Amino acid sequence: MEPATSPRFDHEPVQGVPYHTLLITDEPWVHHRHDAEDSAPHHTPEELRGYIESCMKGGGAVTVNLGIYQDGRMGDRALEVMRAVRRQIRGC
Repeated sequence: MEPATSPRFDHEPVQGVPYHTLLITDEPWVHHRHDAEDSAPHHTPEELRGYIESCMKGGGAVTVNLGIYQDGRMGDRALEVMRAVRRQIRGC
């Protein structure tokens, strides 16, 4: 999917709808395999940062889904990617 270039979609059938995209970082989204590692993230921090920043400049919103273990934890590798993205975008 292309990053946002304006805050609203400009094509049919969603013309005028606020721009929003959903990215899934790893699979499965709900981690249902007991005692198994989560999968590797689909995107590097640099790829995610570039896409998110492009969407932000165009006024769009991005949701990033992270895999969740049965006990409510998120995978360490996905969290590392998201922390790196936060540092790159916010500087903290």
